[in-house]
Amino acid sequence: MRLYYKLSLLVILPTILASGTFLAESRPLEINYDKRVELTMTVYLLATEESPRSARLLASHGKSQILNPLKQAVIDYFQKYSKHPAVKLLQEMKSHLSLDELITLVLYHSELPKLIKLYDYPSLLTWKLKSANLYPKVIQNYLKALTKFYKKSKFEKFWLERLQEYEEAVAQVRKSYEELDIIRLVEDYYGAPVSTKLKCIVSPLMPALFVFSHRVEAETTTYYVMGSSIIGDSNFVPIPAAYFMDRVMDEFGHSYVDPLTVKYHQEVDRRSWLFESLNRQGIMTKKLYFDWNTCWNEHIVKVIKARMYLALKGREEAIKFIINEEEKGFKLISFLYDELEKYEENRYKYTSFASFYPVLLTSLDNLEPVNKPVPTFRVLTHQENRYVVVDFVYPKSAAEQAGLKVGDTILGIDGVAIKSEQQLRSIIGKKKIGSTIRVLIARAGVKYEIPVSIDYEYTVFSRKQIAKPTKPRRRTFY
Repeated sequence: MRLYYKLSLLVILPTILASGTFLAESRPLEINYDKRVELTMTVYLLATEESPRSARLLASHGKSQILNPLKQAVIDYFQKYSKHPAVKLLQEMKSHLSLDELITLVLYHSELPKLIKLYDYPSLLTWKLKSANLYPKVIQNYLKALTKFYKKSKFEKFWLERLQEYEEAVAQVRKSYEELDIIRLVEDYYGAPVSTKLKCIVSPLMPALFVFSHRVEAETTTYYVMGSSIIGDSNFVPIPAAYFMDRVMDEFGHSYVDPLTVKYHQEVDRRSWLFESLNRQGIMTKKLYFDWNTCWNEHIVKVIKARMYLALKGREEAIKFIINEEEKGFKLISFLYDELEKYEENRYKYTSFASFYPVLLTSLDNLEPVNKPVPTFRVLTHQENRYVVVDFVYPKSAAEQAGLKVGDTILGIDGVAIKSEQQLRSIIGKKKIGSTIRVLIARAGVKYEIPVSIDYEYTVFSRKQIAKPTKPRRRTFY
């Protein structure tokens, strides 16, 4: 952990305790399985598999996975019910609803065996169900069919027979949580306890890297639903603790940030012009961030995650994360990363992130969009031998059209020898968009000189020039 962050906690802690404003005892994260979720996943497996005995399962982030023993047992045991009305109805519904929405649906109903509706569905889910003509008739029929499947298939009997495997999966996640105490770390950074009950539902039937969270307002409970393991040749392999930490930072971060955006919605809306620049070529909407509010929330959660990386993993990991997110289109993240130093270094003044949120929002007024010349290829610097190698070329960019390829060694630009990525960016940044540079490369032992036009992949943002700058502030990263 960075020294100043450690010292700030040590200095601030007694003061906050004395004032009575320190965090309440951290809410424990309840980690367990849920029969409603496992019943849904059982029917989903039957509805998804064209060949129930095949060795393929749902794609997880675009990659197939081998069935783990429990999943294989589920398919073997329940395959004779693959023509059940519940399976057929789910097949119809899954073309309109995502897996997380199908699971969210049952969280609004009582425990098995009856699945009685307890609360109104969230407005977005209701709208989606109505738009697909699934509500109310199809949904009602599906839930009735689901309870009938539960009884007819003797789901409870199977559940009890395999209960030990479910408990082992839960134990894996509990161990990761206990090792990290990640909820406490997140609460310390935001300066407030998580405002809802926290329930982590572990599902061995889910794809390993599948995870989502959902808040049931009527219960003031945030459900955190996740696959339990990565599958090896024959055994369960626990999800790495670091991955568990990342997902908690992402999902529970929104439980702090999203309500603040609602609270300050008028001020947030005033900066909505930024979304037009960020969403160039539909970059944000392709990632399902359809408006400025959701895009802004995601920026904040990601940049706080970067700051926590800085404290927990070091500057190098934080920078890698920022570069990766900027390449995905989150172009405000470097600016916000620097701004959060004010929060961390002034915890006397800003005892919680909620008190700093308006300051962070106002800081956006110092930004302006600039179509700055940047390389449309990414390089890695070989520190020992001082040369750079292309490791990514943006699709349909000028670099790709010129013939630049991954693995090419960049020897020089316009006659200047290139020794680092920083030097390369500095040279290109001084060029005009539309101009041409001569790139000397080495490929398979042969040198080539390739003319590459200067363009830009995304709009970037820079600080507005101020006539009389205020006291200079140390900058950590650009």
